[in-house]
Amino acid sequence: MVVEPISDPAGESWLVEDMLRVEDVMIRAAGGSRHTLVSDASLYLLKAGGKRLRPALVMITSHAGEAGRPASDLAAAALELVHLATLYHDDVIDGTVTRRGVATTHSKWGTDIAVLAGDYLFACGSSLGARVGGEIPLILASAISEVCEGQIVETTAVGDPGRSIEDYIEVISMKSAALFRTACELGAATSGVTGEHRAQLITYG
Repeated sequence: MVVEPISDPAGESWLVEDMLRVEDVMIRAAGGSRHTLVSDASLYLLKAGGKRLRPALVMITSHAGEAGRPASDLAAAALELVHLATLYHDDVIDGTVTRRGVATTHSKWGTDIAVLAGDYLFACGSSLGARVGGEIPLILASAISEVCEGQIVETTAVGDPGRSIEDYIEVISMKSAALFRTACELGAATSGVTGEHRAQLITYG
């Protein structure tokens, strides 16, 4: 696969190196099934590209503490797999035809495979979080439940012209914003950042 290059105007080569390690962790986790169909479907959107903003935030915020810990790599990979899982499910719910320049997973393999591949990615992400241990599995689980809650709430307002701005902001705070906040919290938690500094990173996320 081709990993999109990260702009490096300040010579921050550490971020490129960090992201390449995370990419390797993700590929190994999502492609670890002995069944070809499971691996192919689970790796499909991962190989299609993407900006990798969430894992990048984990790695960047980890530099507020002791950077370079394997726990940060695992947490960053876990969060991106969780994000991918939500995309698989969102595409089924929305009936999306393309994603990242390719046919959506359900367009290629059908709804059943897409939903189950999304579930598999949730499990892969959770497994990586469990390998880190400590508070990381709880942070990930909370993020997953919040994103799912936001998706459920959003389905009740589809096509509603009377939907308020407040309701919209509440939904995106549970869906998109929750994972950005979690990224910064994971970066802090896996690098030993505590107290006010950690709280500030979470607020930023």
